[in-house]
Amino acid sequence: MAGIDATSVPKAPTAMDIVRQSQVNGKLTVEGAARAISAANADVTVSQIEVALVDLGFNPGNLRQAELMATQQDLRLCGCNPGSIDGKMGKNTSDAISQFQKEHQLPVNGKLDDATKAALSQAKDRVLTNAPLQAKRDFDTRSAKLIQDTAKMHPPVTEQTIKDCMRGGRSHISTLESQGMLPTGAAAELKQLLADQATLKAAEGGKTKLEAHLLQNAEIQAFVPSMGAVPTGQGFGSVKIPDSPPEMWK
Repeated sequence: MAGIDATSVPKAPTAMDIVRQSQVNGKLTVEGAARAISAANADVTVSQIEVALVDLGFNPGNLRQAELMATQQDLRLCGCNPGSIDGKMGKNTSDAISQFQKEHQLPVNGKLDDATKAALSQAKDRVLTNAPLQAKRDFDTRSAKLIQDTAKMHPPVTEQTIKDCMRGGRSHISTLESQGMLPTGAAAELKQLLADQATLKAAEGGKTKLEAHLLQNAEIQAFVPSMGAVPTGQGFGSVKIPDSPPEMWK
């Protein structure tokens, strides 16, 4: 009886094989590797995956922390405050997840399950799409109202005043205010116009730049709907938000 050729017997993928494949697919995470194990029906434990990650120069703990930090940023972007962006699943982060789940009609358990991850990703995309549209609407509405409300004041705010302040920035607005060249309350409105303009400029640099801008913006709540869950194609208040964003305004 002929012996069995060992080379013809398919071998189950090792932890290293799975991790390397995950690396090729751009999904080098403990979670992604664990899913690959399940799909391959391989007899490899998560601890073996972690050893393989370390052998390749990656720290599974650091990977988990980085993933959770990204989640905390997404929660903050969507109006749910997780506290410090530290990659730790503390009470603040758990409460923020629960708040997000409640606002998006998900089972409230404070845990980052698959349904919550998917909803958070969609909500983040909506915020990044809607924020510049909201800023553009606010800029136009606030500008027109400011000009109208100060028309009979001295000195009034004109289109040229607004253009000069947008170019000169906060220091120019403060100078005009200190010199009595702006009506009462106009400086605060002009500074808000600067914030709207900054959002539009950040959006011109793409979603990554816009996201960084919004995360740094203390007034981020202005761009987030009160309940968070905005259906595609709808907007803030009576404003229609198109399904696909238009070209950025000049």
